[in-house]
Amino acid sequence: MFPTIFSLSLEGLDNLKPQASGILCTMIVGGAIIPPLYGYMTDLFGFKMALILLIACYAYIIWFGYKLSKKVISSSLHKKYNKKTDQIIDRTGQLSSKNL
Repeated sequence: MFPTIFSLSLEGLDNLKPQASGILCTMIVGGAIIPPLYGYMTDLFGFKMALILLIACYAYIIWFGYKLSKKVISSSLHKKYNKKTDQIIDRTGQLSSKNL
């Protein structure tokens, strides 16, 4: 099952495949470590205190998404789309592909 999920998730990413495969492997490790750690913390401290682990994980995901969105937005603001030629001109004046 995993090889199918892995190959389908990387389909159409072209030069971003190394980054995407790294993220997928990170998710696998997180899925293997966090649930047992949560169970261990639940046994030691109870459900309410163990919930802090899950909150920390979601806080990191939100922080990472916010940080990455700033980079994507700032890089796309430096590109201009020319409708007549159907091309994108970056801030150096060079033509780019149509993908922002």
